[in-house]
Amino acid sequence: ATASDAVSYVWDDNSTETSLIIDASGTYDVTITSAFGCETVVSISATAQPFPVINLPESTSLCDGESIVLNAGNADNYLWSTGATTSSIMVDQGGVYTVSVDIAGCTADDEAEVLINPLPQFTVPSAFDICPDSTVWLILPVQPYDWRWDGASVTDSLILTSGVHELEGADPATNCISSAIVEVSELPRAEIEMASE
Repeated sequence: ATASDAVSYVWDDNSTETSLIIDASGTYDVTITSAFGCETVVSISATAQPFPVINLPESTSLCDGESIVLNAGNADNYLWSTGATTSSIMVDQGGVYTVSVDIAGCTADDEAEVLINPLPQFTVPSAFDICPDSTVWLILPVQPYDWRWDGASVTDSLILTSGVHELEGADPATNCISSAIVEVSELPRAEIEMASE
C-alpha cells in the first residue's frame, strides 16, 4: 500500500513511511495530512494471494517403456522445460523436468528427475518339440533375475510340458519385468507295424 502527495502519513501500525509492507490480507488505514493541515483517513483493502505450492516427486524411476504424469497442481499459468503450458505432462524419457507456475503474480519453481531402468535381457527358444513320456528340462539363463513360469515362481530350471507358456524375468533391484512366450509341442507317438507272415 502507498500514500503520496502528502506532507505526512501515519499508518495504523504508527509507521510513517510512504508505503507499508504487508504479509496478510486485511484492511489497512493511513492518515494523510496535506500541506494545508487537512487530515484524510484512507482505508485500503488488500488480499494476500496464496503462494504456489508444487509437489513434484524429487526423483522417480521407471522401467523402459513406461510413462509417468508429472502434475504441478493448481495455478494460473505453467511453463515446463519441455515447452508445455499445461498443469501436467506425461514423460517416458529420462532427465530432469522443471516447471514454473504463477498464481496472481506469485511464482514458484520445482523440478523432478526421471530415471529409466532397462528391462531384463534374456533369450530362450520360442518353441520346443518333446517326445511323449519324456522329461525335458529348461535351464534358465544365469542372471540375477526372479523367474516365473506361468505365474508360478521357479528357480533356475523347470520341466517342460506341452502347451503355450509364459516365462517372466524380474529384476529385483528395479522391479522391471520382461517376458517371453514359449510353445511346447508333444511329438506324435511312433507307431510300429508288425509285418504278418
